Amino acid sequence: MGFKEEGARFTSDVKFKDYALNFAAGEASRFSKGDGEDASAKVDLTLSGVASLSANKHKAKAKEMNKFLKLKQKEAFIDEKKAKGTDSERKEAKVESSPQKTTEASAQTPSKPEKGTEKSDAGKSVSKDVSKKSVSKEKRAAANKTAVAKMLRAKGMIGNDLGSEKATGDALKDGNTGAVRVVTEILNPATYLKGLFAKIAALIAPHVMVVLMFLIVFMILVSLVVGMFTSINSVSTTVTGFVSRFSGRGRILSEESLTDEEIDAIVDDSGATGRQEEVIRFALSRVGYPYSQANRASGYAYDCSSLAFYSWQAGGVDISYGGGYPPTAAAEASKLYSKGEVVNSTRLDVRDMEPGDLIFYGGHDNGRFLGIYHVAVYVGNGEVVEALNEDHGVVYQTLRTKNVILVLRP
Repeated sequence: MGFKEEGARFTSDVKFKDYALNFAAGEASRFSKGDGEDASAKVDLTLSGVASLSANKHKAKAKEMNKFLKLKQKEAFIDEKKAKGTDSERKEAKVESSPQKTTEASAQTPSKPEKGTEKSDAGKSVSKDVSKKSVSKEKRAAANKTAVAKMLRAKGMIGNDLGSEKATGDALKDGNTGAVRVVTEILNPATYLKGLFAKIAALIAPHVMVVLMFLIVFMILVSLVVGMFTSINSVSTTVTGFVSRFSGRGRILSEESLTDEEIDAIVDDSGATGRQEEVIRFALSRVGYPYSQANRASGYAYDCSSLAFYSWQAGGVDISYGGGYPPTAAAEASKLYSKGEVVNSTRLDVRDMEPGDLIFYGGHDNGRFLGIYHVAVYVGNGEVVEALNEDHGVVYQTLRTKNVILVLRP
């Protein structure tokens, strides 16, 4: 826009002085104390001043020449009026033209300047052959040099910016200057919020660190306590299982249904074969079933004697001996005592027992055979399956030795 306002015109001619100016700028930048854009900017600003000074001289000369042309036009107008007018008008024109002639003479013939006036350098170069074309030429020269001066000044200012703020390659950062920076930083609330958050973070950071340290210590203590109690529980379980073998109290290993893989592992570990395996597999498959005397023959609930009856029925043996219905624990013991094999009677020794053996509990005077009130199915390794009670149902647990009165094998 600046070029148009000044009326600058461009030609295709490339003059030697343009090369000279460029060469001078490049060479001067080599010896400048600044580097890169800083040095070039200084040279551009200096050349801009030179171009501005030369443009001002052309402007002054054009102004002086323009005044001279106006004077000549006025003189021509008066002469024409004199020629066409009356004698009186001629006289008046003569009277009026005398000072004009004096002025013309003073304009044509150089005279010494009056006191208090100064002649410009442009005025000295004015001659009688001044024309509108020469005035226009001076104006164009002034306009061109003014445009060059502005261009060099703009280039120098850009060089200063580049020299003071080197490009980083970050488009947002490099372009964040001037009015853009006012919007993005000074008028942007986020700028002040960042500072506020930084101050708040600096204030609370020490307290947060203290809280974190306490939490870390607390978690370490909790981990130690949990680990200690886990170890104690593991030891307690082992000791309880060991003591239960001698104290008479059993320990429940599972009251939830066992998977086929778990049953296979127990059977393999028991050493059962043939009929024994069929018996204990059935008993193990019923772990987790509910306890019920009313529904003892339903197949979905068992009491102690019905579990023993159906387990041996799965192995092909009817321990009711033709009854076709599960007898009570005392009735089972009575029939087996006369028809089966007595494994233990006066003492209990698991070394004599095999998978599938029936362990009877009694000794109380309840009006039944030997006071028997309960029976369990032995699966080997000191472990049994039994329909314990309504609270636990059918369970897989360690052998309870208390009140064992008889061990029989069908």
